[in-house]
Amino acid sequence: MLNLHINGTNIDNQLKQFWELEEIPNVKDKLLTSEEQFVETHFQNTYACNSDGRFVVKLPFYKSNSELGDSKPAAISRLLAMERKFKNNPDFEKQYKEFMNEYESLGHMSLVNSRSHTSKDQNFLPHHAVIKPSSPTTKLRVVFDASCKTTNGTSLNSLLGVGPKLQRDIFEILLNFRIPRIVFTADIEKMYRQILVADEDQKYQQILWRNNSSENIRTYKLKTVTNGLASASFLATRCIKQIALDDKDNPNLSRVLQEDIYMDDLLSGADTPNNAISICKDIAHVLSTRGFHLRKWNSNSTEFLAQFSEHSSHDARVEFSKDSNESSKVLGLFWNSSNDTFGFQPSLELTPPLTKTFQKAFNAINYLTVPRWVILTADNIVELHGFADASSLAYAAAIYCRQKHNGKIKVQLLVSKTKVAPVKQVSIPRLELTSEIIEVLPTKHWRHVPSKENPADIASRGIDPKCLPDCKLWWQGPPWLRLETSSWPKAESSCDEASDEVKAEQKSVSIFNLFTHTSNDVIHGLFEHYSSLTKVIRIFAYCQRFIKNCKKIASQGSSISSSHINTTSLTFSETKTAEETIIRWVQGFYFQEEIRSIKKQISLPPKSPLRSLHPFIDEHGLVRVGGDCKIPSFDSIPSILSYFLLSTVLVNSLSRNNTSLIYMLGRLC
Repeated sequence: MLNLHINGTNIDNQLKQFWELEEIPNVKDKLLTSEEQFVETHFQNTYACNSDGRFVVKLPFYKSNSELGDSKPAAISRLLAMERKFKNNPDFEKQYKEFMNEYESLGHMSLVNSRSHTSKDQNFLPHHAVIKPSSPTTKLRVVFDASCKTTNGTSLNSLLGVGPKLQRDIFEILLNFRIPRIVFTADIEKMYRQILVADEDQKYQQILWRNNSSENIRTYKLKTVTNGLASASFLATRCIKQIALDDKDNPNLSRVLQEDIYMDDLLSGADTPNNAISICKDIAHVLSTRGFHLRKWNSNSTEFLAQFSEHSSHDARVEFSKDSNESSKVLGLFWNSSNDTFGFQPSLELTPPLTKTFQKAFNAINYLTVPRWVILTADNIVELHGFADASSLAYAAAIYCRQKHNGKIKVQLLVSKTKVAPVKQVSIPRLELTSEIIEVLPTKHWRHVPSKENPADIASRGIDPKCLPDCKLWWQGPPWLRLETSSWPKAESSCDEASDEVKAEQKSVSIFNLFTHTSNDVIHGLFEHYSSLTKVIRIFAYCQRFIKNCKKIASQGSSISSSHINTTSLTFSETKTAEETIIRWVQGFYFQEEIRSIKKQISLPPKSPLRSLHPFIDEHGLVRVGGDCKIPSFDSIPSILSYFLLSTVLVNSLSRNNTSLIYMLGRLC
């Protein structure tokens, strides 16, 4: 079986939703893209540590940094706009300047000699403020805009590689956070700014700033990894991973650094307070040797807090949180360390605004708490039971932890997830199949559960928020789950294995998926690599022949002989078709509006450069010059090309063979 998909759009975006619905994420087997592999290799080959042990990294330019345009005009404009905002908000001005002054006093930015770089050898980052009133430390922070386009349409972020994702999902980290009896949290102080950027790359992180509008605008360079760069997240997390790799002799420490940190948040734990204290001391010490300092410690153990606070003034420089006994936000959830429970505070800022009656119904959720610790001990028999359901509005799954110890059975909700059904109408059975993953569990493990005994039915159909806290079916699962399996209701599996007759008819087929992704970068790259138009046409022609050969193999299978596969030299017809394909692509990319107007037989856009050429579309789909253009019979009516690299290659090719056509083609290109 052969599937050939030819698409000009980004396949990643098209498949993203499909994989989220149909496939279980498999992070361990994830293959890196060429860009991700480049960024990873670039880090390994260029990172270093200075005399203080701090990391020094280089910016991973996936595309040439020579493509950057002039960024200074935009930076000046944004700075002046910010100063106008200062006049209307003195408190905002005070916080902004305090942040920038601290940035400079910490050595994270420094003044630049105006003559140190030429205008073509630097980049300026506009900056703006992000205000977060709920933050216990920094209410206002300045973000540097590396996505701001320069005069030629490029930006620093468009040239930098993003890098692969190195840390686990929030969902997985929070799930593991529920397992240890003693847990602790902390965050890495100013994580990005503890990593230095190599001197030669700091010129791409320049900003414009002045403390007073009466002063001259000054140029500063940011000396550390900057929040706002496309590669910043990777560089920071990759440095943490490198620390873990360098400390393989301590496997427990290495595991915590790689599995229990999400960005700058640490969430880990142990079975006893002493073990937790030991882990914390090791982590704090090894991170401090590389310039990373932990702060805002929190724990559900008073012994841990008392012991660790005694060491907060040591070399690790741990900042002890003053609010450690109150609720703190843990990766989006509110965790009350004193009673070791999770809380929720849903945001209901919707448009249009909800009625007071509707908002009042959700007040019960603000008082809802969920025990963090899933009580697991080594001598317990632990089982996981999942329930799934779908309705026309949503589909959901809920997983319960069933533990048996000394004849007693305890069941508690471990995790659940609900998704809104797709906007496009899908049948109820189809939605139910989406929540069933037969590839993971054999069908013999699946049972049908009546709706009234299925907790996932609550999530897919909804429940009054006031009833949720006391809903035992949701928090503890169906009553029979707390009984011995011999007392469970008898139910046949709803997913029968295929019968022998069906299996006999099943045939194995070879499936090939060929995706061709055309983009401006690919076409430009082809013409940048090959200056000969003849060579480019031949490459296209061989690609088209390859597709035809694949179709023959797919349609005739093993019955086809090698004599039917075309391996001869290219024919005139094949090269002509390839040439028309290239021209058609260029015209379709640059003259979309014009082609649409010609097909609809309406006037071209007023500002179209083709209006004076009276274009028409021939039988091959090519846009050609019309009107009174008189061309000898031995020449074809000229095709219209944009100012594209193909035009230059075409002119160069013709100049070597027919100089009389240079002038005419130069007028058309």
